[in-house]
Amino acid sequence: MQELVSRNFIWEGWQEDVAKYMAGCIRCQKAKADRHSRQTKLVPMPTGERPFEEIAMDFVGELPESEGFNAILVVTDRFTKVQHYLPAKTTWTAADVAAMYINEIWRLYGLPRHITSDRGS
Repeated sequence: MQELVSRNFIWEGWQEDVAKYMAGCIRCQKAKADRHSRQTKLVPMPTGERPFEEIAMDFVGELPESEGFNAILVVTDRFTKVQHYLPAKTTWTAADVAAMYINEIWRLYGLPRHITSDRGS
């Protein structure tokens, strides 16, 4: 669209105006190709049958350093939606995460049946 407009017209801020027009144009939105895969069915994550049986862990960071830590380890119970926020470092290894988990979460709730994390093995 910008190429077509630029062939005949030019004014200050024309690219932003064309982008706004395209974003609000119903016909333009319908003509866009669907880029979302419809091949895989979405399945909800299991919640478990008791608190802290199924948990999810993730890091928030890199954050400004505070008392030697620059990230937050978030541990979420999928059954009760309870979350624990633990100070962490972005340089931690799996052993460091496991030690923090044992000291702060395991002592309260025991060992979970399943842990979901996007940090790899």
